[in-house]
Amino acid sequence: MTSEFLRRVITAHIVLLLSVPMLSMAQLQEQKPLRIVVPYPPGGAADGVARLLSIALQERLKRTVIVDNKPGASTIVGAEFVARAAPDGNTLLLTTESTLATNPSLYQKLPYTQNDFVPLSLVVDMPMVLVAGSKVKASNVAQVIESARRSPGEPTYAVEFH
Repeated sequence: MTSEFLRRVITAHIVLLLSVPMLSMAQLQEQKPLRIVVPYPPGGAADGVARLLSIALQERLKRTVIVDNKPGASTIVGAEFVARAAPDGNTLLLTTESTLATNPSLYQKLPYTQNDFVPLSLVVDMPMVLVAGSKVKASNVAQVIESARRSPGEPTYAVEFH
């Protein structure tokens, strides 16, 4: 995915983002910095998207936009920070499905709920692919899982985002 493509996607979504009442001009008059919280460490895909988005928003809104990385605890640290922030539209969360879809199914108790957030826009769609080495005797996910069960501790994996 090229940076030019990401810029185009982000620019297209800015129009949607700016039409949300929470970010109306009346509420932006305070001129506090707009903070985009990224619950991942700097340098990753989400951080890169947030930085491109911050440049576009800064130019469009004529105000300071800060990218604030708050990694930790499977995005819970950053999500809790945004959930507890003043509901003035000056703090945004840029995250993946893990925060609102995966975490509630993995953790019995979270310091936030889905009701603590107002969805604004899908900013970017990043497809993922599962692949195996050519020596792996599997041609589908079920066979990979079965192979892992037969040989505990042997499978290794890596995750790469582009």
